[in-house]
Amino acid sequence: MLTTIKGEQILIDTNLRAKMKDDIITITGTLQESSEVIDDKKVREEMLDMKKEVSTFHEFFETFDALIMIVNEEGRILFISPNVDDRFLYKPRSETIGKTFREIFPKGQAEFFLAHCLEAIENNKIMTMEYHLPIENKVRWFQSQAIPVQVTNSEKKKVVTIIRDITNLKTKPIED
Repeated sequence: MLTTIKGEQILIDTNLRAKMKDDIITITGTLQESSEVIDDKKVREEMLDMKKEVSTFHEFFETFDALIMIVNEEGRILFISPNVDDRFLYKPRSETIGKTFREIFPKGQAEFFLAHCLEAIENNKIMTMEYHLPIENKVRWFQSQAIPVQVTNSEKKKVVTIIRDITNLKTKPIED
């Protein structure tokens, strides 16, 4: 909640990221006036709407060889494609969908994933990165592409992430 120069109180949605290089701090992100407080009910409604929209694409997901997630600008995971078994996820779906990166991953990892999504949103272009995570007590390597999604005025900005397991490529022995 902020107070304007005219003394009016307004609610602000923010999603800021700070970078420090030498003695200079650069802050990037979004700051916009909001007409309502985001509560758990609104998040649940957004996820339900997403689930209804995606249910028609079930066959598509079954033929796709990558994990697809929809993440909003807060780092909240709204959707995880059904084609990947829970044992291949960092945490089961029930502990992931509707949660933010910060609620799922250690702080550094959460900030890393959020920065990846925000970079795609801010630059309005596909961003690709590689990373590793411990899955089933083994280090797995992944390639993620974050694709910004066009949204209407009232929606939070989102990305579709396409995540492929590239462990075999990363750990393949070099042949002579």
